[in-house]
Amino acid sequence: MKDKLAGIAGGLKDARPKLGLLGTLLGGLLKSKLAAFLPGPLGLLAKIKAGLGILKALNIFKPKKPKPELAAKIDNLNKKGDDLAKKAQEAVDKANQLQKTLNQLSDKTADLQKEIEQREAKIAEMDQTLADLDKKKAELAAELEDNPRRQLEEIKPQVDNLTQQSEDLAQKAEAEKQDKDKLLDQVEEEVSSKRINWKPICKNRKLNSKTLPKKASNCKKKLRLPMPK
Repeated sequence: MKDKLAGIAGGLKDARPKLGLLGTLLGGLLKSKLAAFLPGPLGLLAKIKAGLGILKALNIFKPKKPKPELAAKIDNLNKKGDDLAKKAQEAVDKANQLQKTLNQLSDKTADLQKEIEQREAKIAEMDQTLADLDKKKAELAAELEDNPRRQLEEIKPQVDNLTQQSEDLAQKAEAEKQDKDKLLDQVEEEVSSKRINWKPICKNRKLNSKTLPKKASNCKKKLRLPMPK
C-alpha cells in the first residue's frame, strides 16, 4: 500500500514540471508572440482599408478627359486592395482564434495544475493515514505482548467488586431462604394445632349446606384448611 501511494505521488511529481513548462510556454512565449503578431494584421488591415477608402474617393472624381489607363490602374488597385483586405481579415480572424485556443489551453493547464495539487494533498493525507495506521499497529503489537497481565491488572478492581456483590447477594438469598423456611414451619405448626376431623361434620345433614359443603373434599377447598389424615 505504501509503495502504491509512493508510485502515485512520484507520477504526480513528474507531471508537475511538464505542466509548469507547458504553462510557461502558453502563458509566456506564445502569448507574447501572439500579442506581437496580432497588431501586424490589424495595422495592415487598417492601412488597407484606409487605402481603399482613398481609391474609392478617387472614383468619385471624374476627369474632364477620360483616361482609360488611369481608370484601369485604379480598378486594379481596388481589386488588389480588396484581396489584401480579405487576407488581412483572415489573418486577424486566425490570430483571434489562436488567442481563444491559447486561453483555453492556459485554463486547461491551470485546471490540471490545480488538480495535481489536490491529488498531491490527498496522497499526502492518505500517506499520513497509513503512517498513523502503522503506528497504531506497532502500538497494538507492543500491547499484545503484555496484554494478559495488563488486562488482569486493569479489570482486577472490577472483578473484586463483582465478587463482593455476588457474595453479598448470596448471603442475602440464604438469609431470605432461612426466613421463608421459618415462616413455613410456623404456618405448619399453626395448622397442626387446629386440625379438625371434617368428615363427621360434613356428614351431619342438619348443618346448613350454605355454611359447609356436602363433600368433605370441598371442606378443604372452601375453608382452606388441610384434610385430616
